[in-house]
Amino acid sequence: MTSVKANGKLIRKLREKLLDGKKASQQYIANLSADREALAKFKGETPPVWINEFGNGWLSNVETRSDDLFEENLLRSLAYILGVSFESITFSEYESPYKGLQAFSTKDARFFGGRDDEARAVFDRLGEYNLVGIIGASGSGKSSLAFAGVCPLITAERPGWTLLSFRIKAKPLESLFHALDAWLFAEEQLDLPARIARFVHQLNEDSDALYHYLEGKQQNTGQIPVLLIDQWEELYVHNDEIERAVFLRNIVSAIQKGAVKVLVTVRSDFYGELQSSEPPFFKLLKPNLIDLEPMALDQLRAAVEKPLEETGLQFERGLIDQLLEDVGMDQGQLPIMQFALSKLWLGRDLQLNRVTFETYSNLGGVRNVIKTHADEVIEKLEPTERKIAKYTLPALVNLGEFGNDVKLSVPLSQFSAEQREVLWKLSDRDSRLLTIYRSNDVTKPGTETDFVEIAHEELIRSWPSLRDWLNDDIEFHLQVSRMRASYTQYQESGFDSDLLIPEGKPIEDAKYLLQTHGRQGLGEISGYIKASIEKWKKIELEDQKRRKVRSYVISAAAIFAFAGMVTASYFYLQANRTSALLEEERVKLVDSNDSLEFRRQQAVEALSELEAKNTELENLNDQLETKNIELQSAIARIQNLDARNELRLSFEALSKFFSSLHTACSDVAASNEATVWAAMQRLSRNIAFEVNSFERNNDLQFRGDSCAPLLRLRDAADIWSAQPERATNQQHPEVRRFFLAFDMLASEVNLMRAMIEARVVVGVMPKSPDDLRSGLRWLCETSNIQNCR
Repeated sequence: MTSVKANGKLIRKLREKLLDGKKASQQYIANLSADREALAKFKGETPPVWINEFGNGWLSNVETRSDDLFEENLLRSLAYILGVSFESITFSEYESPYKGLQAFSTKDARFFGGRDDEARAVFDRLGEYNLVGIIGASGSGKSSLAFAGVCPLITAERPGWTLLSFRIKAKPLESLFHALDAWLFAEEQLDLPARIARFVHQLNEDSDALYHYLEGKQQNTGQIPVLLIDQWEELYVHNDEIERAVFLRNIVSAIQKGAVKVLVTVRSDFYGELQSSEPPFFKLLKPNLIDLEPMALDQLRAAVEKPLEETGLQFERGLIDQLLEDVGMDQGQLPIMQFALSKLWLGRDLQLNRVTFETYSNLGGVRNVIKTHADEVIEKLEPTERKIAKYTLPALVNLGEFGNDVKLSVPLSQFSAEQREVLWKLSDRDSRLLTIYRSNDVTKPGTETDFVEIAHEELIRSWPSLRDWLNDDIEFHLQVSRMRASYTQYQESGFDSDLLIPEGKPIEDAKYLLQTHGRQGLGEISGYIKASIEKWKKIELEDQKRRKVRSYVISAAAIFAFAGMVTASYFYLQANRTSALLEEERVKLVDSNDSLEFRRQQAVEALSELEAKNTELENLNDQLETKNIELQSAIARIQNLDARNELRLSFEALSKFFSSLHTACSDVAASNEATVWAAMQRLSRNIAFEVNSFERNNDLQFRGDSCAPLLRLRDAADIWSAQPERATNQQHPEVRRFFLAFDMLASEVNLMRAMIEARVVVGVMPKSPDDLRSGLRWLCETSNIQNCR
């Protein structure tokens, strides 16, 4: 069960004023919590079911024990009976709903008013486009609008968006990593420095690296990341061109490919830097760059009255009107008004929870409220502390070349112990001139450190003392600002000695700064100057050593100079003689070279002629090969024709043979003799004679299955002539088989002749008896001839 502190003084005041000025006792309020009918009659409505009973002793403790914790549900019941919000009676008397010089955060959204229309416009534009910007003057409320106006709308209406925010500062890639780390790398096993190094390396190597990271996470979670980048101008103040280019390329790639939505806030005096950003960033941003105008009167009133709903605070009648009139409509009025309201909150009547005209008058006027407050804070310091503040606070300002001065976020460790003590005092609850916070140290990945910065840039403009300190030695502060930028690059490079202060006037100016201001005035920059001085001292010592060595060499050269002259004279005479001889040889070589060149030209011409003859021979050879192929084709055609003719003649002889044979068989079949013995003997002899004659005369050898019917016919005739008793009966099976074999053979020979004739017609000759036989089968099948083997 949650327990919280209660604002006992405010609760007592509300209880006593509850019944139109008549005091309501603690017992009366406690009885209402216990009697629902009485409570319903008192409130004029049915009480919520969650109302809890409490006693008058408990209420007495709430009103008198400001440090105790009380049950939240009982305090909510009490707030309902008193007719105020729960937040108002649990709100710390020290925590102001007005933010002074600080921006509103997301947790301050319930106190943020006056910019509802602008918040909705930015939110709607972000729903349509992937890059949206809020631009306005310093102090116009850009950051407050983004965090306390737009972010709550995203949380309430876009559950599919994941909100991530950061400031760029120095090292934009590392700052981007820290914004994404918890969401993007929650399950990573690598330690923090390794994750940072990998992330930065990949973004440097690939402009689409950020897109791949975000796209992969979006596909896994279904969430669209929304990057809120506050104070975009830091990209131009703290980073060089290379860092800006890498950062912008990755951001633009992820935006264009729909992997992220980006909302930036930027000061209007950096519009020129926006325009010069690496393309196409400004082209994408310009159509959706929302110019935040100064708040109108009704908006300022809403900004004042919004916190009243949550805190129960009251203003004396007419005081808000007076406050708004004094604030006016000038640029930068918003932080002044907020600061004045925060001071009025601290000076309110706690018993009445009310701000009066007397409280307002004690501020000395709203226009002087920042100056008055800041001077009072400085005046409370010890004399030595005021001196430290005088030369330390300017170190928190970066002076622009054209007056666009900005506050700096500086590691607290850069200052001495005495300086840090003063800075802490200027940032405490009663001062609020500075803000000290803990954040990632981008120069040392994986570590955190304390940073300090001026609470708001309005102090730079509206606090005359700070401007005087800056103007007292403006050249010094400009030098320090430039040197600080160089020192940042030196740190980011891993302390590359090439980035130390150059020799000549820059190092001489740095030496003077170190002598006149020391570490207290320069912070860690003094170490940078000392390292630069040491570098050039070493270089000077090395130069001195080289000069000594050079002098020794010159002396030695002088000693040997005279001897060298004498020796040179002798060698000069010798050289003249040698030169004459060499000239004669050179002339001979020139003549020889001319002769060689003439011969080389002759050889080149002969080679050209030889190459031409070789080309002609190659052409003739190609022609001969073509003629040879044509001759071989003609020979083949002639041979093929001869073979067809020869085969046709062979089959004509075979046909005559079978005609003779058929006549003999017919004679046997028609014989009326009682025996066909003699006829079968004649037939057998005729068959043997005709077969042998056919083979001999036509040079056509029948072997194996190719002449099986003919052989069976001859064998049958031999059997019948040897066994005349079988031939006496023409119905004998052997006689029938004989005539069947004869018919089949005759059919086959006729088919073979037809096939040969067909093949001759189409110009295709069989290569063997088997080829002829297979062709016959095909012809039989396609012609549907019966009894075809």
